[in-house]
Amino acid sequence: MSGIERRHVRTFNLKPPDYKIKPSALTDGCIETEVRFAGLVPNIPMHLDPTNRTDILRYIDKAKKQTFLPYQVTQEHDSILSVSAYSIVIIKRDVSEPSGEKLILLVAIHEVAAVCYIREENANLLILKIGDPENNKETCTLAILCLDTKAAVEELCALIRQCFELVYTEATRRFFDEKLKQESRDDASIAHSEDSVTSKRDGPSFITGSQQDLSTSRDSPSSVNGVRRRPSNAQSESEFNGTEVIHNYMKQLHTKLTGLELRQFAILLRRWHTDLPFTEFSQKVFELYGAERKGLLAEMRPFIPEKDSPAFESFLERIGVHGNSDSSE
Repeated sequence: MSGIERRHVRTFNLKPPDYKIKPSALTDGCIETEVRFAGLVPNIPMHLDPTNRTDILRYIDKAKKQTFLPYQVTQEHDSILSVSAYSIVIIKRDVSEPSGEKLILLVAIHEVAAVCYIREENANLLILKIGDPENNKETCTLAILCLDTKAAVEELCALIRQCFELVYTEATRRFFDEKLKQESRDDASIAHSEDSVTSKRDGPSFITGSQQDLSTSRDSPSSVNGVRRRPSNAQSESEFNGTEVIHNYMKQLHTKLTGLELRQFAILLRRWHTDLPFTEFSQKVFELYGAERKGLLAEMRPFIPEKDSPAFESFLERIGVHGNSDSSE
């Protein structure tokens, strides 16, 4: 639209191949990129693999014939894509608005199922697969964007993956924190019922403010072959901080899982909390981790409720994880 000067987009000078950025830039603000928004392709099977170039291009060609997408992407499709830890926003440029811009798409990060790069002739395509498989949806939507260079697409993909890591790492951390809090409440209740007269001592304080201290014994008989057991009063003098346990496990997940895998793990945790049987949850986590990372399962012991502990130990034995994670075969 003539007469309205385009504003500068909010960009950062990021270095390939990881295009790492400070998390605060994504949590407290956003990063913008100039794109050409081709459009949305609805009613795509949810099981579509976005890395399958042949299938993606087939759906794109079909969408062009159905007029969902243009055959030629031009300056008319100039847009701004904004990425933050909470959402992806696409704003159309050069429209009849006072600002010259108009919101055309707003997608929460948890609704982005996948993101990928596809090269088609002279076009560099960014594909967003939009839809939440957690809600058992059968179809999803593809958002098709064009960028000038392969490097520009790779940078956007890297930024979105970092958003996945931020969001789903935090969601997983909160879930594990709640599990540990629940176990500590159960332990406190059992200890109170078994011994109604106990002397006061310094710690552990079970849930006090934002701090959480849990009692256990690292070296006493309450821990055998790495299996977490409820400590007796006499065994509870050795303590560890629940926050530290969560931090250590999350650090491993952050190192060993991709952003998309973290998303899948967070979805499994939520489903376990709602309607997924524990045995099925264990199997699906094993399938996600794979045999080469099955040791991570053993390190979930502190977060498994006491009632599920026998089934979990049987499952670990069945998949060849014996004792601590470092002794798995």
